[in-house]
Amino acid sequence: MPLHFIPDALLIDPGAPGDQTRISLLIRDGQTEASGPAGSLQAPHDATVIEAPGLCISPGWVDLLSVLQDPGHEQTETLDQLAAAAAAGGFTRVLCHPATLPHADRAPVIAALVTRSAAAPVHLMHAGAMTVQMAGKDMAELLDMLGAGAAAITDGGRPAAEAGIWIRVLQYLQPSGALLTASPYDASIAPDGQMNEGEQAVLMGMRGVPELAEVLPAVRLLEMLAYAGGRLHLQPFSSPEALLRVQQHAARGSCTTGVLIHHLALTDEALAAFDSVYKAVPPLRSEAQRRRLIGLLREGAVDVLATGHHAQAPEDKAVEFPYASPGMLALQTAFSTALEALIRPGYLSLQDWVRLISLNPRRILGLKHPADSPGSQAEWTLFSTEGEWTLRPEMIPSRAVNSPWLNRSLPGRVIGIFAKGRYTPVQY
Repeated sequence: MPLHFIPDALLIDPGAPGDQTRISLLIRDGQTEASGPAGSLQAPHDATVIEAPGLCISPGWVDLLSVLQDPGHEQTETLDQLAAAAAAGGFTRVLCHPATLPHADRAPVIAALVTRSAAAPVHLMHAGAMTVQMAGKDMAELLDMLGAGAAAITDGGRPAAEAGIWIRVLQYLQPSGALLTASPYDASIAPDGQMNEGEQAVLMGMRGVPELAEVLPAVRLLEMLAYAGGRLHLQPFSSPEALLRVQQHAARGSCTTGVLIHHLALTDEALAAFDSVYKAVPPLRSEAQRRRLIGLLREGAVDVLATGHHAQAPEDKAVEFPYASPGMLALQTAFSTALEALIRPGYLSLQDWVRLISLNPRRILGLKHPADSPGSQAEWTLFSTEGEWTLRPEMIPSRAVNSPWLNRSLPGRVIGIFAKGRYTPVQY
């Protein structure tokens, strides 16, 4: 039986009795055997001791938006490679949004994904497609997919054109209490848009995407939610104006919101050299918009932070900017990015980070809080704000290298995770 001992770690668990106290944990075979104040437990002779400068421990981190492309695009990133990236980033659970072939619009596809995920070091949860073949026309087999193990229903970033479909889906899901996630983005407003509409786009001679592309679909979805009822999670937002509209809407109480970490860390100025690694949907906004988005985050307008992890093959990025596929690798660098852009500047505390990346996502998905009491299943993330590391190409599990943080020195580090009855250390 694997036995792990943590002699001294700072617990970051907002709302818990021991939050911000130093604790010791003894974990045997994936279950907490004993816990107490730091120094109160002795390490068994056969235990693996986990220590690190500035070691912190929190309930396992949960990502509500990573794009799964296996089956169908295994040449870019497999299911196992996505899981490995998640573990390396400190995530114990990931909600996978489908970009698969066949489409995840039927119970057998969901069941197959659930079966394949059983051996992964993290809990891979799978969202089922809202419409058949994700085409936005005919409602998919929603209840059958939920019965097969789907953790949520999603539009997969392709909003349905007809309002009636949204209303029927919201009503259909209500008896089960299932979550519908939707992307508040309407590409038809700027079909050739490549980046944020603003000064930088003018300087580069590129077609811009206005905030209206997020404002209109967000308000539309909220009006339908107010009419039909149900549970709706809107993500990702890069537009502060769209997020403000959500915050002010009467249906806000039934709607949760998510923002991708890179929209809080990067701006459209990063695109000045036409580097397609920074191409994203929704696009990176201006510095003024980024700061306003952070302000809304601090006011409580954002419920969760997510990664938006989306691997792209090198050949899909190494083309002229207008033809490059959007998306970034983000799971492995999420904590370091947040530490550098949000925590160290004082916009967020470590308690805020854990609330946004662990506690709130768990609440939205209906997951229990992982307790540190004896007999409980261990699901923890171990991390440190000290030290630095560099993301090298050979450290990325897949063949994709579309990370803005590649070969950059990054602050802090993830030490490892406890999930699914095992400990997975992070190798640097």
